[in-house]
Amino acid sequence: MEGLFDYIFVDEAGQVSLANVVGMAACASNIVLIGDQMQLEQPIQGTHPGLSGQSCLEYLLHGQSTVPPNVGIFLQTSWRMHPQICSVVSQAVYDNRLEAHPDNSRRILRRKAGLPTSSLIPEKEAGLVWVPVSHEGNVQASIEEVDVIDQLITDLLQFEIVLLDGRSRPLELEDILVVTPYNMQARLIKNRIAGINVASVDKFQGQEAPIVILSMCASEAKSSARGMDFLFSKSRLNVAVSRAQTMAFVVGSPELLNVSCSSVLQMNLMNFFCQIVENGRCAPDSPDLKDESKPDSESKPATTDRPAATRRLAATRRLAATRQPAATRQPAATRQPAATRQPAATIDLPAPFNSDQICAGSAMPVRTASKLPAVF
Repeated sequence: MEGLFDYIFVDEAGQVSLANVVGMAACASNIVLIGDQMQLEQPIQGTHPGLSGQSCLEYLLHGQSTVPPNVGIFLQTSWRMHPQICSVVSQAVYDNRLEAHPDNSRRILRRKAGLPTSSLIPEKEAGLVWVPVSHEGNVQASIEEVDVIDQLITDLLQFEIVLLDGRSRPLELEDILVVTPYNMQARLIKNRIAGINVASVDKFQGQEAPIVILSMCASEAKSSARGMDFLFSKSRLNVAVSRAQTMAFVVGSPELLNVSCSSVLQMNLMNFFCQIVENGRCAPDSPDLKDESKPDSESKPATTDRPAATRRLAATRRLAATRQPAATRQPAATRQPAATRQPAATIDLPAPFNSDQICAGSAMPVRTASKLPAVF
């Protein structure tokens, strides 16, 4: 079958292994990779040495979040997300290159005339909303969050949604997706709210809805199932939040913001979650929603975690940008010559798998891509 086709189009290239693409490459002269490696990764079982465990798109982009102009085409317009959601996702995940289509701003949530205000839904028409729920000892499920989500959905069904063409209609249960990291929480919510569309993040990639509710479940990050790398995974948070067309509610324990990071990777993950929380507060510099069943003198505003979260977010950004001060750097004359330095790590890859050749379209034994990848 060598050279049988002119082109092979690989959809969801962020979930297709490098080995599979190399195996199919011989039957075509050109390969076009289409996908988004910043969403859910390919499922991996076993141990893969070097870079062989990466998807073909990850390997081609060398860890970059978006495809450079000289390598491929970045589709920079989101036709789904409201600008208030898209701006947060774009800044944290896509190098600030993703933009919402101007028409997306027409999709808004509107309270029906004459209805009382809701303690769970702020006076905003679109965007992110952080709903803090205090609880202790929960790992993969939280009945406290289920209670709040039940009330939140009841309140949401009293609203109406404004569509792209300007028409409005009552918000229905089918307009709401409930996303959660763990299947145990999904089962609790499904048993409580009949007919609700609820599942883990893996089930909803590629779907969309006017309203998304993300339930974080764990009381504390350090005790969460599968660790904080899973709970705060940038790709999983990206998929969960970006399903929303109009509004995304993030329901979670305020203690999730009180976490000790043990690596720069964990700080980067926590940074995205802090951005979501900061953007989703009820109003700038105002208290979060509080328990209205208690008098003001007894009620403790949920913003007690705000200064700490703000400091952590700023510290994360400073650390990521930190460089060795010039005064402490080794003088140039005493440095080890570049030619004699030992590289930190070397990985030997067969010449046919060189990604630079793939980008340039050089003649190769397996005839890999001479066309460019596109990333959504």
